[in-house]
Amino acid sequence: MRDGFYAVNPGTVAFSFDGVNQPAATVTKVGTLTTIHYTPGVLPSGSSHSYQVVYSDNGPGLPQTNLLSFTVVNYETLPASYALPRGSGEVRGFTFRTVSASSQVVTPPSQRNTIARAEEQLNGTLINPDTTLAYTNDAVLGPNPDGSYSIDTVLNFQDDGLDEGDFPNDAQFPGLPFFPNNYFSTEALLALDLPAGYYQFGVNSDDGFQVTATAPQGVSGSPIVLGLFNAGRGASDTLFDVLVPTDGIYPFRIVYFETTGSAEEEFFSVTNLVTGGKVLVNDTNYSNAISSYRVLAPIIISIVKSGSNVVLNWTYGNPPFQVQFKNNLAGSWSNLGPTTTSRTATVPIQPGAGFFRILSSP
Repeated sequence: MRDGFYAVNPGTVAFSFDGVNQPAATVTKVGTLTTIHYTPGVLPSGSSHSYQVVYSDNGPGLPQTNLLSFTVVNYETLPASYALPRGSGEVRGFTFRTVSASSQVVTPPSQRNTIARAEEQLNGTLINPDTTLAYTNDAVLGPNPDGSYSIDTVLNFQDDGLDEGDFPNDAQFPGLPFFPNNYFSTEALLALDLPAGYYQFGVNSDDGFQVTATAPQGVSGSPIVLGLFNAGRGASDTLFDVLVPTDGIYPFRIVYFETTGSAEEEFFSVTNLVTGGKVLVNDTNYSNAISSYRVLAPIIISIVKSGSNVVLNWTYGNPPFQVQFKNNLAGSWSNLGPTTTSRTATVPIQPGAGFFRILSSP
């Protein structure tokens, strides 16, 4: 509150939240500005609230009352079960897969500007109405077994490599060295290192996209849609809010689609909710950029006794793998058998206590 003709008396200020007086609220006055500080904690997504301020000034009138109301922005909460241990990220970046029918479309496919079309195209089941057969992929495949590319930097792509959207230094979409590019869809897989806190993310896209948090491998759980634009548009922002109660590394998936015209995609976080400052995810030029990983350390998901052996099963990591063992936490690790490209190993049971770990390749 700022003084007008009369000055606020800070000793008279009474603050209530949702109809309950809050004596823990602090009142300070510097110059002509009186400030009330009160932290209600995390409020439920989409909930409505009110607060009231009653105060007197040095004028002859009665105490003043201001009653205001607000609605909490909608946000999604990431379950603790979706968190992998912090420190399990091994290689920064993300993987990126492109599926294109740019050279094949005569009659546009149904549901042209939708995530449903993108998912069908990524799955290889999008039907060409002119042939009644599924479109093939005319993008250039990446070197990974699934045809994806390993990207070590940021997600900031444009179909002709020119700058568009919020950030400069756009790169061409992986797998699309030709131009123009229409009717293509992409999938980015990345794991974000998120300390507990409240986050606002954004995607600048032309056309649509969907960002989901996915359960880690070996953990049950459905994808959680965090952000979505399910139509065509020019390069524009969509912002979405996420609450992270538990420190961890969280797997994310970003699906994007382009129909016709220009194509552009950027993934960023809002670093200042007041000013709207933003930075690309995994931009190593900024200390406040959220780190993204494309390779995670192997995680053992089961150890099962089978006769005189134990069977280890693990997820994540890059093959070949090396199983290691030691008898106590202070001891040295020893290799058990040769390296393997499998994600399972059968190991003879040894006397006493024992500890296992799996090493992966860079």
